[in-house]
Amino acid sequence: HFQHSSHSLRTIDVSFCPLPHDALVDVAVNCPDAVSLGLRGSSELRDETVRLICAACADLEAIDVGHCAQLTDGAARALADGCPNLTSVRLDGSARMGDEAVAVLADSCARLSVLSVAHCARVTGGALHALARHSHFLRELDVSHCAALTEPALVHLARHSAWLESVRADGCAWLTADGLGQLVAACARLRRLGVSRCARLNAENVALALRAAPLLVEVETEV
Repeated sequence: HFQHSSHSLRTIDVSFCPLPHDALVDVAVNCPDAVSLGLRGSSELRDETVRLICAACADLEAIDVGHCAQLTDGAARALADGCPNLTSVRLDGSARMGDEAVAVLADSCARLSVLSVAHCARVTGGALHALARHSHFLRELDVSHCAALTEPALVHLARHSAWLESVRADGCAWLTADGLGQLVAACARLRRLGVSRCARLNAENVALALRAAPLLVEVETEV
């Protein structure tokens, strides 16, 4: 069990630690001032665990629950209801989460600026439309390997996200050269881009699209 002195901890990372439900809740209860919590790869993390963690750490600003196999959209609802100050949420690899998870976070967390839903097979264009409506401060987005997404939805989000600086869409077979060009043109502040292993892109059309992004400082374009 955490000791009383842990109340002052602000950043906690127990990612990939084989902690049971009770121990995960105990961490949160004994660290009520935490603003950043890493729970990545926690095999025992359930929706109810997340709800109890949010009740204990209502001031959370960043949470990583990527690759937690038991989590559903209910966990995202718990985050949205219990931690409205969240600015960074990582859900990547959450096979049971979909559009509802993204929509409730976008609607409730007005300051959301970093979101990863990479490898989330149930996330579709509806999630990006929800972000476009509500997440006006989005700066970083990772939709890598989201096979159910569509190119028009990503371009639509880019056109409604004035602060977007980083986009990762690695392994997205639906991304074309035309779509990449529209994405880059829409993101005036784009500084980091990942479009590696996108089946419909090649080095030539990627290079052509990147001419419209003068601020880019980091590009991953393995084809």
